[in-house]
Amino acid sequence: AERLEVYDEAVELLIAQGRTEQALQLVERARARAFVDLLSSGRIDIRAGVSKELLNLDRNLRQRILEASARLARQAGPSTTPLGRGHAPDLGEQLKDLKRQHHRILERMAAESPELARLVTVQPVDTGTIQTRLGPGEHLLLYHLGSKKVRLFLISQRNLEVFELPVKVRKLRSLVQKARIVFEQRIPNSRVIRKLHEILIAPVQSRLTGEALVIVPHDILHYLPFQTLLDQEGRYLIEKAPISYVPSATALAAAGTLPGPDRSLLALANPEAGLSVPSLPFTTSEVAGLGQHFARSRVLLGSDAKEAELKKKAAGYDVIHLACHGELDPDLPLYSGLALAAGDGEDGRLELHEVFGLDLKADLVVLSACNTGLGKLSRGDELVCLARSFLHSGSKSVLASLWSVSDESTARLMTRFHQRLAMGDRKDRALQAATREMLGQDRFKQPYLWAAFCLMGQRN
Repeated sequence: AERLEVYDEAVELLIAQGRTEQALQLVERARARAFVDLLSSGRIDIRAGVSKELLNLDRNLRQRILEASARLARQAGPSTTPLGRGHAPDLGEQLKDLKRQHHRILERMAAESPELARLVTVQPVDTGTIQTRLGPGEHLLLYHLGSKKVRLFLISQRNLEVFELPVKVRKLRSLVQKARIVFEQRIPNSRVIRKLHEILIAPVQSRLTGEALVIVPHDILHYLPFQTLLDQEGRYLIEKAPISYVPSATALAAAGTLPGPDRSLLALANPEAGLSVPSLPFTTSEVAGLGQHFARSRVLLGSDAKEAELKKKAAGYDVIHLACHGELDPDLPLYSGLALAAGDGEDGRLELHEVFGLDLKADLVVLSACNTGLGKLSRGDELVCLARSFLHSGSKSVLASLWSVSDESTARLMTRFHQRLAMGDRKDRALQAATREMLGQDRFKQPYLWAAFCLMGQRN
């Protein structure tokens, strides 16, 4: 915390001296632990280069966790004996304890990992390089919540400006938390999102032209869908411009390659993930028609939507679409996961630490699940979440949700999003078009039904 305060003081001193570009670079460097250069570095394997001792502990604990999960699953089924029913809580506690032990090992591995160390020492790129990644009229909005002030760095093809926003840090955090409650509890309330627009967008509104916006959030702003911000005329920000998110300005400058015309799709939907995981019937129709938009496709449903299949096949597809339940573990974030079908040696739960081991070459991963964009903020603004983990593993972009979403409204949004992609739209424009169509229907126009999904990473 003290080190971050030193960064804040230095940033403010540079701004006061009129050295805006140096201030921006210092802000970027302060986020080094947020995996600044993920998009250009591709897959990160936290196990590569660590000691044999840790690797053996990791392997042993993973095996014990797999065995304990299998025993608990058997106990959770119908039992005819009081003994069988009585042991389930004990097994559950044993499994939690094993996961806590493994989480500590994973954190030690991450601390030793030379690949993560390489990311931490990456130097931010210069403003000119960032500007070459922006088209005419496009803007990058980089927010920085310091110890005392909230700053916005606004970058276009020709200009770099910095603004002090009219809000105290504590007040901004309170407003974002209120907005989260509004969305998660499905409360129709435009007052808080109007106020957030007034603070975060209105000071630079006259400079924005309606072309694409790239948002670099910071701190509590990672939990805010900027697309919902409402102006004085009653228009949402997504109605005026396509929106995407990157973890840093440097990440925008990462060189991306466009997918070829013969795109391929791997989709898993409505997996049979156990008695405690409710079915998602609309996801079956959500993915049923996706294959027609791809030269090659593989769609796995129900018991076929296995974690093992995803791990085996994922590296060979351009687009991966996962329509399933997601679960955030705030205490053990590396154990947040996606609920898939078990079998073939896998327990059916694709956990965040396992995603790091995938060797993805995908242009896009769609996490059509609940809370997949949420995570735990740690020091240095590192957001530990499922969406980020797929970026770490080599995907160029991820579409993920910030709260639990209606099964039906998600199916409609995703269907239209893929249709627009097939028509040649850029990813951020495809999401904007799909969202506008939702807004045009009375039953889907409330923000909590369409605004949860955020596009992270490359827009092309």
